[in-house]
Amino acid sequence: MEWENKVFVIDDILTKKQQEDLKRILLSSQFPWHFIPDVTAGAGGDARPAFKNQLIYDGKVNVGGKALSLLQQLIDNSLSKLYEELNVKANYELFRIVTILQMPLANLGGSRRDAHHIDFKKKHLNILYYVFDADGDTVIFENMYHPNDIKFPEPNELKVKKKVTPKQGRVVIFDGYHWHTGTQPKKGMRCVININVFQK
Repeated sequence: MEWENKVFVIDDILTKKQQEDLKRILLSSQFPWHFIPDVTAGAGGDARPAFKNQLIYDGKVNVGGKALSLLQQLIDNSLSKLYEELNVKANYELFRIVTILQMPLANLGGSRRDAHHIDFKKKHLNILYYVFDADGDTVIFENMYHPNDIKFPEPNELKVKKKVTPKQGRVVIFDGYHWHTGTQPKKGMRCVININVFQK
């Protein structure tokens, strides 16, 4: 897989109008956000509450209309850009799309970084889209998950490979076996769409 151990950052993956349309849908009063008590699923430190919506999971589609059309365009454009970077065609299978909305927290002890993680133990590609400008970088580490090594790296063992600042229309595409994390926002909301695909 030619994208192994690589990180790609691409701006304006959607047109300005598409960016605004997608933002408008996600921030409308009709969009069904669901509260989660900890965005890191209890993986460490203080609880970090957020809102989440699992739009697509293992073939089950929980979104339709304009939102689904924009998400399809987002995926198509991202994979086309990946092809331009690598010059290698590949077949991909969409597994999950989840969107997360975080609010700044007044009482947050310890690091602003959330717990480092990988999304799946099966080899996969992450496509992370930023809905609007925000603080709270995504941090991707050099350290990688290995299926034959069950050791969870300690925070002091992690070496930063790339920090990506949320910017409307920006997408970061990376090997999902890189341990990675988000950073809690301080200045306002932070909203990302996380897409996971498997290579056939």
